[in-house]
Amino acid sequence: MFWSLLIGSLVQPLPATPLHTRIDQFIAQGQTTKAAPRSSDEEFLRRVTLDLNGTIPSVEEIRNFTADTSATKRTQAIDRLLANPNYARRMAQHWDVVLMERRKDAKVPRAAWEDYLKGVFAANKPFDEWAREMLSADGVDAKLRPAAKFLLDRDLEQHLATKDLGRIFLGRNLQCCQCHDHPHIESLKQAEYYGLYAYLSRAYLHPNAKAATAVIAEKA
Repeated sequence: MFWSLLIGSLVQPLPATPLHTRIDQFIAQGQTTKAAPRSSDEEFLRRVTLDLNGTIPSVEEIRNFTADTSATKRTQAIDRLLANPNYARRMAQHWDVVLMERRKDAKVPRAAWEDYLKGVFAANKPFDEWAREMLSADGVDAKLRPAAKFLLDRDLEQHLATKDLGRIFLGRNLQCCQCHDHPHIESLKQAEYYGLYAYLSRAYLHPNAKAATAVIAEKA
């Protein structure tokens, strides 16, 4: 079925070397001349706190951080921010916009959706796991209905879902391919668009798209 094919593309083996280490190696090897200079302690703490917690650090946090002489204090600061409850809240806000693009709430209440996203990040759930939940949930199970918001609140409109699934989950902007092969990018074909659309076209909302309690069903 469509869901298993799409979700299978999301599962990638984790590299043995951490990403930040590989980036540092890349810079040290001189493979880029555009690397920014190392940020000051104050700049670093402000940026990482905004990114991970959505707030600025307190005066006391800045003083404690700048006074710390440990070589691993930046790593430790990141770990503290990731363990802070504000991290789940901040990531929920960010991914809500990425996934739902400020759409009006339709079939899944906002509070339930936000609680779902917060729970994902509080539990440090891998992306492939909660992507699988979002793309396979049909809305029948009350516990997983919030995860189905991605498709339910788009009314499972097949062309819209095709474009958004390709762009958000596969990194492929297939919008042009609804009508024709891309005129400038050889790899973007109309067949790719309709290959994805063909699977979505087998699904529909039951009893109908207007029902607030509609669930995703599959045609015989």
